[in-house]
Amino acid sequence: SKSLVKVRGKAQTLLVECLAFEVTSMSAKGVCEIPHQTMLPFRVYIKAKGVRASNAPYNDEFDVKDVVGGSINRITVTAPVDAEYELMFANTNTNPDCLMNVRAIFTHSTDTSATDSKLPSIVNLDPRTAFEGSPTNLVIKHSSNDHNDESIFLVPVEDECGSSRSRTELKAVTDSESLETYTGQYGPMAEFYSVWSTRNPRTDNYKICGSTSQNDNGNEIGLLTVFGGNPMYFEIAAGSGEQGKIYTSTPLTLRFHGYDLDTRPYKDMAKLVDETSTCDTGTPAGGVPMATDLGPTDSYGPNTIITEWTFSIINDGGYKVCYKRFGSSWIDVPSLDDLPPGAVKVPTTTTIAPIPTNPRSKNSCPRAQPRSQGPKYTNTYLKLTFKQKDIPSFFRALLGEVLCVPSSAIVFPIPVDTTSTGLGVLYLDIECDGKACGSQDRKDYLLELATNDPNNAEYLNLQLALVEEVSTNGIITRNDHHLKGEDGGVAKKKGFFFVVGCFTLIVIAGIVVYGMLQFRKNQHHFIQFGIDDDDDVDIQEPPRVSTA
Repeated sequence: SKSLVKVRGKAQTLLVECLAFEVTSMSAKGVCEIPHQTMLPFRVYIKAKGVRASNAPYNDEFDVKDVVGGSINRITVTAPVDAEYELMFANTNTNPDCLMNVRAIFTHSTDTSATDSKLPSIVNLDPRTAFEGSPTNLVIKHSSNDHNDESIFLVPVEDECGSSRSRTELKAVTDSESLETYTGQYGPMAEFYSVWSTRNPRTDNYKICGSTSQNDNGNEIGLLTVFGGNPMYFEIAAGSGEQGKIYTSTPLTLRFHGYDLDTRPYKDMAKLVDETSTCDTGTPAGGVPMATDLGPTDSYGPNTIITEWTFSIINDGGYKVCYKRFGSSWIDVPSLDDLPPGAVKVPTTTTIAPIPTNPRSKNSCPRAQPRSQGPKYTNTYLKLTFKQKDIPSFFRALLGEVLCVPSSAIVFPIPVDTTSTGLGVLYLDIECDGKACGSQDRKDYLLELATNDPNNAEYLNLQLALVEEVSTNGIITRNDHHLKGEDGGVAKKKGFFFVVGCFTLIVIAGIVVYGMLQFRKNQHHFIQFGIDDDDDVDIQEPPRVSTA
């Protein structure tokens, strides 16, 4: 175990106002990961220690990993004495070669006033995200093993636990099999835990209240957010422009957050529909086909809590984001910016990139057909392999005509290269500003020509043997290497002039050194000429310089 944060001072109650963490593997792929899941095996808990009135030491641990990143917020941890609290992390993988890295945000406050020391604490919510109408199990830790008179209930977030007229009672789970599932990991301490179940009420925020006796009105021990569906929301992981704007023909990655998701082919699916349509009957819109193979990897099971979808919107307009879990119905998914839950507004696309036009004729040019899954990589270049070693004359101008983009948008990130068989190679990037053209659309169009219409007359003029999409990862960092000039044989000429230049510098340096040595030799003979040893002279022989 490793300490992440130490809470200053002592208190009987610790209020966890915000807790977020990111855990990543530092080992080789497959060493730490659980097969087919997006979560690593680890434990995050709060350690409490103090001294009882009898001078006996008090030590306890409160698990918080399973109440973070879902529907639970603002949990309270209560100790029977004034205690010191510490946020801890433990790697629970049994493989000794598994190394993990953790980053955490932890904000909290403490209550040193008189508090009911018997208040329970929330340690688990299953599933971690609560959805309207679905069953939820809440695992509670008690201060003692005698908690038969305690009760757990929900009230609207604006009400107080003791005075609300609208309460949803949670039912205590008593069957041994369910109890073993949730409390068996605690061994002899399992009797200090209880499990409570409910069918979630409508989408809203609720206080979770705990009552320690029949005469107790209850106190808040946490907040519960009930979402409208699973996934609960999405965020834009990559591809948005300034102020979150979404442009056409630009790769966009949406990341969905939920529970028990499935990214295997033809399991969970996603689509865009027109903002006036419903998700269950609406057809795919925006030029974006339905996604049937979500990423980032093929994962499934309760601990698959993230899926990703990368695509490019072709047509401008306003759209709903829809998601269908395997075996469930289509639902609208709100964006992270639209929370708290209950919001029905979904983001729409904004400014549209104009249809590309030919720089010379000003005629409209065709767009690429929409992809079903978008680019293979988030950031891409096109690798152009030519039919010969030399780059065709005026290649930039020819390419601009074919792609209908200005020459200023055509970038060659690294110098001209060659294949093992001597064919010329260029890496191509298109840098549109979103107004004159769409960067990804133009690259997709060239890929489409190479694949589907290689006998196109304009494409044949480019003299390309192969066009491939490659990730920018591992490519030399751009250093503003543009193709100099418009004639062929650029690489050969640059190499020839480099060799000639180096040879010239070596010859000049040799001449200079030889001249200096000759000068010193002649200077020495001049000083000695015609002077007797006994003459008083002002000229002194300079020190000899070794030329060994």
